[in-house]
Amino acid sequence: MRTSLDVEQLNVKVEADDTKFSFTTVPLGSEYDEENIFLSVEADDNFTEVPLKSEYDEEKPVFSQLHQHQVEDGDPPTKTEVSEDDDMNDPDPLLKNLSDSIASKKIQSEQKSFSCGVCGKTFNRKYRTTHMRIHSGQKPFVCDVCGHEFGQRSTLQTHLRIHSGQKLFPCDVCGHTFARKPYLIAHMRIHTGQKPFACDICGHRCGQKSNLNRHMRIHTGQKPFSCDVCGHKFGQKSTLNRHMRIHTGQKPFACDFCGQMFGLKSHLNSHTRIHTGQKPFACDVCGHRFREKSDLNRHIKIHTRGKNSLSLNNRIAPKDT
Repeated sequence: MRTSLDVEQLNVKVEADDTKFSFTTVPLGSEYDEENIFLSVEADDNFTEVPLKSEYDEEKPVFSQLHQHQVEDGDPPTKTEVSEDDDMNDPDPLLKNLSDSIASKKIQSEQKSFSCGVCGKTFNRKYRTTHMRIHSGQKPFVCDVCGHEFGQRSTLQTHLRIHSGQKLFPCDVCGHTFARKPYLIAHMRIHTGQKPFACDICGHRCGQKSNLNRHMRIHTGQKPFSCDVCGHKFGQKSTLNRHMRIHTGQKPFACDFCGQMFGLKSHLNSHTRIHTGQKPFACDVCGHRFREKSDLNRHIKIHTRGKNSLSLNNRIAPKDT
């Protein structure tokens, strides 16, 4: 054996049965030669070069190397052969789904590229124009019926149901219908008894956020609704609306029996009892019934006045000697 740095040729003659093989040439690499070692075999005039696995190529299977060499020589793989190219073209479905999911999230992240310079919120660029109307106050969508303006077309379409009377959202319990889904959701709490909004001060619970807001004004004393005529302030918008009828003289509530008009619904209800004879307010002491709550309160004083007088007489009566 030669010890020089050149590659040494090893000739091996193999003969088995009636099939003769020619000499096999194996280039053996020295410690300075890190190239692949190939085995050349001649059988029936066909030559096949097989790269032998070296210590530097332990992770690549010989079968894969053989297939790769066949592809390089122009021999296509058969159906029973597995190639690295096939693995690349037909990856594991789980890995493919994961890759698609990551790619989809990346695309969504790129689409969500607009950052508002006013409030700093980040969202999809296609909502940029609609969002900026919140800060600019622009309301390009106008109701043809009442002239009310809106910043979004969808809000206008919802508003139009007020004029058309269209109510697309029915209650499955009582059949009551609503023009908007949030109204239906709030209504359903009447049936379920759910009251998710709690007062931080007294613990009072409400079924709607708007009711909680009105309740909080009891604790804060806030009265944000002011009369433009007399300056009187109110804690609720509905109370201000009722008050305004004093100045306008508006009486929107009519009696079905006599046609008399009233400015407040409560006044109409009291008047209607004259026609119906209904007396819903009863005295707990004597059972006497009254049409108005104010009449019941005056009546109660009769009983309390008598008790107070009797108590007073007992205190001042002379003792027996």
